[in-house]
Amino acid sequence: MTTTLPAIKDLDGPPLGQTEDAGGLSMPLMGTVLFIASEIMFFATLLGSYYVLRSVNNPWPPEGLETLDLVLPLILTMMLLTSSITAHGAVWGIRNNNRTVFVTSLALTLLLGAMFLVGEIFDAVSLDFDFGSHGAYGSIFFTILGFHALHVLGGVIFFAYQTFAGMVGGFSPRNYQAVECGVWYWHFVDVVWIFVFFTLYVVR
Repeated sequence: MTTTLPAIKDLDGPPLGQTEDAGGLSMPLMGTVLFIASEIMFFATLLGSYYVLRSVNNPWPPEGLETLDLVLPLILTMMLLTSSITAHGAVWGIRNNNRTVFVTSLALTLLLGAMFLVGEIFDAVSLDFDFGSHGAYGSIFFTILGFHALHVLGGVIFFAYQTFAGMVGGFSPRNYQAVECGVWYWHFVDVVWIFVFFTLYVVR
């Protein structure tokens, strides 16, 4: 009986960033770069909207709101940055045919991403305002935070699949393009969070 997972092993190809003749960008890499570029524009629009609203509303944030606690967001930031290191370790592991490092690094990235997501949700529900309160401030704050959380969720789901596939031998030094594309995406999510954190919690 044919299953989908064993088929992963058969998708051998050139390393990410190379065609078979090493003459240009691979299609997976090009697609990932284009996707990330579109997401950069998306988040730039959201963050730009925040600063426009901030410039035309006085006071900003509205009066009566408590000062945001930075402790949990800082911890979450450190977790997400650490997850970028473990994600890079997964690429190193599969490139060097070290499946232990590969799977362990992917699992750690998955765990850190999931913990970040839980912490982000906990922090959001602990605030003294919500999406529908305090006019434009509450709306734009939770729109930005929510869309970033959705991107983290997408990465967590992707890494969960790759961790499982890696455990059953689904990748090899000749077949790791999907892993590296996922890691590039995850680095993007991490970098975006720095801008989100700085905007929502520091500049405010």
